[in-house]
Amino acid sequence: MGIHKLIGGGFAAVAFASAALPVFAYSVWPDIDFEWYADVGKPLAASVETAPAPRAGYIWAPGRYETVEGHEVWVAGQWVKDDFADEVARLRQANQKESS
Repeated sequence: MGIHKLIGGGFAAVAFASAALPVFAYSVWPDIDFEWYADVGKPLAASVETAPAPRAGYIWAPGRYETVEGHEVWVAGQWVKDDFADEVARLRQANQKESS
């Protein structure tokens, strides 16, 4: 019977301590305004860009923001050569050489 009281008392102590922990954590935690430190989001002046008409052999990469020297800079959209078929053929050829 003594071990049951000991275990029950231990559970009660853990329950009271775990209920009190959030109160202590809140009182010790520093009051920091994280919104002031974290400059999140994109600049307000967002560039609007319309996609041009399709071109054979190319894929349109839309404009985007990039970080350059710690600042967000708008990079305009551009055409990228569609070399998917060439890359697949090159990789298949390389795999055939390795398996031989």
